Amino acid sequence: MGARTTWAIKTEDGNAVVWLYSHWGGESKFEDTQEALKQAEPRWEDVSYGARIFISQIIGKQWDSETGFGITTGTLDEVPFEEEYDLVFVDFTRKMITYGRFEFTFSEFIDGKEAYRTAAGKMTFDENYQNRANAKAGA
Repeated sequence: MGARTTWAIKTEDGNAVVWLYSHWGGESKFEDTQEALKQAEPRWEDVSYGARIFISQIIGKQWDSETGFGITTGTLDEVPFEEEYDLVFVDFTRKMITYGRFEFTFSEFIDGKEAYRTAAGKMTFDENYQNRANAKAGA
């Protein structure tokens, strides 16, 4: 039981990440990730503060709870927790977020329209790639 999910949060060069686990957060992961990133926006350039704000927003009022969340360090290639949803990689060093197999800038992700369509499977990987290429080319 549960809606187990994880976030990998990168704050420095190299392969090290902070892993955040939620036992019940899978169903609201997209919206929770958007809101946490939005709240961290004033500190995106100060990665340690930005990451702390992001994590705090995901955990919310459950800091005193004995269960529900876990946190550890590791590398991106070894997920230490069970994942039932798309893996989310929040890279504060590049201001990029990878949601499943799709990558967005922080701003694109919190804007949400294209990010949600893609992450929800309403846009193919190729459509997402072409939209990003067109935007870069100024088309």
